[in-house]
Amino acid sequence: MTKVLRQSSATAFQFHDSLIPQLEAGTYEISVRQQVDGIDTGGFFDTPTARTLSVRAPQFTLAADAVHGAYPPPGAAGPFDQLLPHLTLARAPLPWERELGTGDKGVPWVAVLVFAAGELPGDPEAAGVTRSATVADLLTKSDSVVVPDIDPATVPADVRAQVCRSIDVPADVFTKVVPRLSELHWLAHVRKGEETQPSVQATRSGGRAGHLAAADPTDDPELHAVVVGNRFPSVGGGQYVAHLVSLEGFRAYVAGDTTPDKPLRMVSLYNWSFQSLPDGGAHFGTLVRGLAAPGVTDPANLSLRIPPAATTGPVRDRLSSGYVPLNYRVSSGEQTLSWYRGPLCPVPPQPLPGAVEHGTTADARLIYLPEQGVFDSSYAAAWTLGRTLALADSGFAPALMQWRRSVGRLTARLTDTRRGRAGRSRAWHTTDPHVALHPKAASRRFDHLVSGGLGARLTGALNAPRRVDGRAAAGVAAPDTRTPVGVLRAHLADPAVRTALRQATAAEAAPVRAWLGRLAMLYPVPFDHLVPHGRLLPSESLRFFYVDRAWQTALIDGALSIGVATSLDADLTTLLHDVLDDIPASMSGFLVRSQLVAAWPALRMTVTAGGGPTTALRADALAGDVLMFLFEGIIDELVLTEPPQGMHLGYEDGEIIQGRDLTGAPGTPLPGVTLSDVTKYFRSADTRVLDTGALVGALSETLSGHLPTDGITAAGLAIQLVKATQQITFRRS
Repeated sequence: MTKVLRQSSATAFQFHDSLIPQLEAGTYEISVRQQVDGIDTGGFFDTPTARTLSVRAPQFTLAADAVHGAYPPPGAAGPFDQLLPHLTLARAPLPWERELGTGDKGVPWVAVLVFAAGELPGDPEAAGVTRSATVADLLTKSDSVVVPDIDPATVPADVRAQVCRSIDVPADVFTKVVPRLSELHWLAHVRKGEETQPSVQATRSGGRAGHLAAADPTDDPELHAVVVGNRFPSVGGGQYVAHLVSLEGFRAYVAGDTTPDKPLRMVSLYNWSFQSLPDGGAHFGTLVRGLAAPGVTDPANLSLRIPPAATTGPVRDRLSSGYVPLNYRVSSGEQTLSWYRGPLCPVPPQPLPGAVEHGTTADARLIYLPEQGVFDSSYAAAWTLGRTLALADSGFAPALMQWRRSVGRLTARLTDTRRGRAGRSRAWHTTDPHVALHPKAASRRFDHLVSGGLGARLTGALNAPRRVDGRAAAGVAAPDTRTPVGVLRAHLADPAVRTALRQATAAEAAPVRAWLGRLAMLYPVPFDHLVPHGRLLPSESLRFFYVDRAWQTALIDGALSIGVATSLDADLTTLLHDVLDDIPASMSGFLVRSQLVAAWPALRMTVTAGGGPTTALRADALAGDVLMFLFEGIIDELVLTEPPQGMHLGYEDGEIIQGRDLTGAPGTPLPGVTLSDVTKYFRSADTRVLDTGALVGALSETLSGHLPTDGITAAGLAIQLVKATQQITFRRS
């Protein structure tokens, strides 16, 4: 059977029952004999010409690149109790390149066996410990273990000398976990398509029945074999090891014709370990529904604020606006109360008056609330934090001082050039700050004047009679009566001068601006300044926020306050205030504190702002279970999507399997068609080993009317077991 499970409008997964090679592994003889009709050849051509052909395939070892991927990932820890461990092989026909002696070429010769800690005596910690020996040693009969029933004479000499890995499986464990011979064909299939998709939009499909065969299956790099385990990890969690084992030589035991009475020594072609964490309801669907739950009654509950339900009046207003009450020590040393809010606000923040836009002290940022008799210390705290972070960075302060010295020298040069000095000819004067600040301004100006006839004018002036009427000579500028500081400030107020100074000091300013840019994006801001109270972001929560531009400004001003010794230093520093112009004027975002962060590190999301999609300006893990995202503009919609991660196989929350059509539109979910209580189809509740035959029988009844004539094959079962990718949408109301 061939089926297609469409993950999006652009890509689709194709499922095939198997990929059977034209020639299986073994020794073949090609015999050629000529026959000539109508001529008596005297039996000359009666003796055929024969050639022996050996077809090799993996048997006791796999190449390093034979495994395309494994799930759960090797070494991973997570809630895997609803998932069947499985292995993806790079070479699609590999599971069918050998035969178990059943006469059915669709039965694979390999299986994924999953063992819990303590089940393998040679690997009690389920860490992947194996026994290494040559193939010849492996096949040597033993009284203590059952070895593969393979005649060593049928194995090429070079293969017998190879070192392989094996595990000794106790007889009772083998009986509990090994798939039955009749189940094997359901536990391996071929999949075509990318292992992960950008997003999951729908589950639609189309296809036709039939087996897949190819002369050279390696022509298609997207074609992979998938071997699926038949055991779900425990709900209580635990350490597990999965082995891709060879069943060759164990047909009688797999079929149940012979009951083992001693351990079976099985070839381990590949193994990986993982830890399944206890199931505390920590599944994607359960967790994301929990994140959205507070917003069902009131969307404002998804904002970054302490719920103000039990308060009234000004206190309620402050809490609703994202403030928290904190102890505050005034400059006189007295203890009092103040309101504090970090840069992340539940409501759009109001801009500060222009008069306090760039304060030079923390106290200038304090806001007194006379009706409550307390201070709002938010911006004062931001200013102090910016100054503290700047002083703590060993590279920022020297870079800032170097820039100040450079821009100070250039400002003085520009002032001298524009004013002119006593005795200096107007011939040297220029009003263009870009010209005045050029490193070779004097020589360039001299060349320009000479080419413009300066020599002739000087000669004429020297030969002319000297004027002695007491009036100032025409070539001498009138003295400027303004103070030097006043002149500097007047020049710094000129937009053209500010632009010229920024351009002339771009190299010195680059490290300073880079550091300030990261500061403006809140990278070095401690978490307790972003979220000053635990109730703002409780466990298993998602909270939206707006970014307060005034808080960012105070943070930048505090950082730029270090090393300010004169009013000129303060004036020059204003040239760096435009660093905020390099980031969006309006930003919003959200914080997530949840088990999702660790369990789904590839969590996917789609965000729209201003009516269109947008990308994150910042996406960071602030802690092991906390994520922070910043976006330009105001978020309109957020869609959180479970990562597909190679299309997991298992059952859904609630122990159900969502039925999918396998006829007209294969893969389409069938509304109201589900198989409930999947755990009924375990061989044992303790081992959680799947009774694959019983499950297929139950699914066949559930999907009555939606099955092809050949029923549920390997491809059909894989489509039923694909765990649907879940998602949830948050919209701004």
